[in-house]
Amino acid sequence: MAHIEPTEAQLQLAWQERRRADWPATFEGAMTSPMLSRLVRTHACHNALGEHIHREVLPPEPPPAVPTPARPASSLRVPTQAPLFDRKRAAAGEREDD
Repeated sequence: MAHIEPTEAQLQLAWQERRRADWPATFEGAMTSPMLSRLVRTHACHNALGEHIHREVLPPEPPPAVPTPARPASSLRVPTQAPLFDRKRAAAGEREDD
């Protein structure tokens, strides 16, 4: 990636965009601080590349709804109930026909 050197106007715009209440009141005062000047320069470089830090993030589009095909009535099954089986009676040796 190429090195970008922001112009004075880009630096001042970045300072105005990033400025907080606890920052120095002037652009020159902010640029004397190593941390703030680095932050302003980084923001100006991002702006110069068109990668704005405060860009709007939109949620992804939901996928289109796929209709569920209706089943024909003939394919529906009626569940059958299995005969009841009493395990305790079977373990005791009892049978239904007794």
